[in-house]
Amino acid sequence: MIDWSSTAVSPPPVLRNVSNAVLVSSIDNQLSIGQSNLLSFPCHTQAVQRTVKLVTEASKKFA
Repeated sequence: MIDWSSTAVSPPPVLRNVSNAVLVSSIDNQLSIGQSNLLSFPCHTQAVQRTVKLVTEASKKFA
């Protein structure tokens, strides 16, 4: 078991700049992350797009 009283607990890096009031408001209004604009960062980078393209091409060769 983890002894939480002796462990330093910090917020996740993605939520460090979001206040508790904004989080509570989003929860109370039942908003999803996308609807509340809490986080605005790309989930698909160019590297991810290149990888998807390569995997798609490779799967076509073996299909």
